[in-house]
Amino acid sequence: MHHLPRHSFYQLTSATVAEREAEARRMAVLRPGQVGLKIPCTLENLALAARLAREGYTVGITAIFKPAQVYLAAQAGARYVLPYVNRSTRLLGDGVALVRQMRALIDAIPLPLEILAASVKSPDEAVATLLAGAHHLTVSLAVIEDMGENPFSQQAIAEFLSKMQPVV
Repeated sequence: MHHLPRHSFYQLTSATVAEREAEARRMAVLRPGQVGLKIPCTLENLALAARLAREGYTVGITAIFKPAQVYLAAQAGARYVLPYVNRSTRLLGDGVALVRQMRALIDAIPLPLEILAASVKSPDEAVATLLAGAHHLTVSLAVIEDMGENPFSQQAIAEFLSKMQPVV
């Protein structure tokens, strides 16, 4: 059984590596041990991620669009990789296949990483992403609500209640 991440992730957005590093340190001290740092995958950001991971920060590498980036994220010491599933489908053709390849790589080597899939836009995409090997999802409230409801569930409840004998 996988444990849910106990972190709130913050994505670094500053313009330069030095500014991103300062931003990371400011955010991480707000809730020590509970803030994960989402760092977009570039070569300079992987070097930043490696420095922060060596210091004990929880690092997730995001904006991953090919499995080779997963390997480099692991080498940098990241604990999570965050592919954009729906965006990958729009840009590359099949975001779920990307997650499947990422998981195959993680399992084959093995790499000490978990996949936290983002940009998941529907219940079907969520299930397909989990079946492809994602460990965790980040989804909107609307997707969560859609995952939990089905008209047939409501129909079954109504039918069950209509057949019950009143308790006297």
